[in-house]
Formats: sequence, structure tokens, C-alpha cells
Amino acid sequence: MQKFKMDFHVHSDFSPDSPSPMIKMIHKAMELGITDLAFTEHVDLDYDITDPGHDWNFDQDLYFETINKFQHDYKEKIRVYAGIEIGMQPHLEIRNQEIVDARPFDFVIGSLHSVDGSDLYKRVYFDRHPPERAVEHYYEQYLECINSFDGYDVLGHLDLYIRYEAKTKSVALKSYFDVLEALMKRVIESGKGIELNAGGFRYGLGQNNPGMDILELYKSLGGEILTLGSDAHRPDQLGIEYDTNIERVKSLGFKYVCTFKNRKPTFHKI
Repeated sequence: MQKFKMDFHVHSDFSPDSPSPMIKMIHKAMELGITDLAFTEHVDLDYDITDPGHDWNFDQDLYFETINKFQHDYKEKIRVYAGIEIGMQPHLEIRNQEIVDARPFDFVIGSLHSVDGSDLYKRVYFDRHPPERAVEHYYEQYLECINSFDGYDVLGHLDLYIRYEAKTKSVALKSYFDVLEALMKRVIESGKGIELNAGGFRYGLGQNNPGMDILELYKSLGGEILTLGSDAHRPDQLGIEYDTNIERVKSLGFKYVCTFKNRKPTFHKI
């Protein structure tokens, strides 16, 4: 197997928003020299109050049947991990815990896609709040979620809001520092981590999610558990910014990145 290269946030057509079969993602990953690949398929229950009763979910029996086959067939060429990206909301703590406990996932990303029951993608949330309050309340809800739900391994794409509302990108860190600091401390105290998600470059943002200021704060507070992922939904999106992101995190003092197997982190020196 080649030199270590990870992508720990990847979707296949088990996720409702990806058209790409798992096998195509695996073949492309091998072509790119990726050695450790985690499929983190979407589960977002009650994802938007304007569409009640509609959940994002996937056939987990078929998922494990499929991924187990590929783990076996390609074990000499690439390490493939079973993951899930769980959409957190405060009222979902029990249902989400039941989902992550029911299957032998290697890795769980906890993401906040909906705030006050409103999917950020639909932008209604930003019509209700000016940019500073939208950002602050986003982190307030994130903190509320992880205070009651610890079934995640890393938090996904912190500062996701900038993908959907450009005005939030200019909100000063000091305006939401206290709640973000509390969130980071809770993550670290819980033995959890965050991810560096390169998807922001696909959205034309010119940055990762989270940006360097948030990543620097996490490191300054003692954060060490960090995964790297592309948030790829198609093969051509795999591994984006990987080498540059390794240099970025090294510049902040990170010495390791993590993969997860059976929900336990393995630290890889960079």
C-alpha cells in the first residue's frame, strides 16, 4: 500500500445527495493514492420543519453488506471504513444514539445541518437572523446538541453556515468567541475531535470548513483529534486540498491526524 493518505468524509449513492456508486469512489480513491477511505453516509432525521415526516436516511443493511464485501475484496489495496454523518438537533439525542449504537460503525461525524428545525441549505434561517446572531446561535445549538449527545467522534464542517450565507463569512470571531470556546472545550473534555473539511473549496469559498481561525482556537485549547475529509459526493471531488491541508495543520502545530476504527482513533504522524 502507498504512503498514508486519508479521506474521512465521503458520500456514495447510499446518501440521498450523491449519484456515485461506492465502487466508483473506491476505484478513484486508489487512483489518487488514498490509503484510508471512510464512507460517511447521511442520516438527517426531521431535517426541516417545512417538510415534516421526511428523513434523510439509508438502507443500513444493504450498506454494511456492500461495504463488508469491498473491505474484503480490496483489503490489500485500500482500507475502507464504515461511517455515518449524523445530523444533530437537540430533540434527536435518543433517536440518534439508537442509530449509532445499532450498527458496527467505525466512525461517526456529528454535523449541524439544521438550526431550530430549519435546514441551512434552504436559507430561511438567515432570513430570520442578522449575520452575527445567525452565527452565534448556530454554535449555541451545536453546544446544546453535544451536551446531551456524545455518540459522535468528530464534529463536522464547523462554520458550515458560510456555504449558504456569504455575509456570515465577515462576522468577527470575537462576536461569538465565548460560545465557540465553550463548544471546543466540551469537545476536548469529552475526548472527541473535529474535522477539517475541504468542501468549502468546492463551494468557491477559498477555504476549508472550519477556517484557520477556528482551527487555531481548537489547537490552542488543547485539541488534538483531527480528521481530514473532502466531503466528496462524486469521484472527482475525492482528496481535494489534501497535501495543502497537511501543511496548513502542521503550520498550526498539529503533529498528527486521526483515522477511526471501531470508534477508536489512531494517530498518524504528519
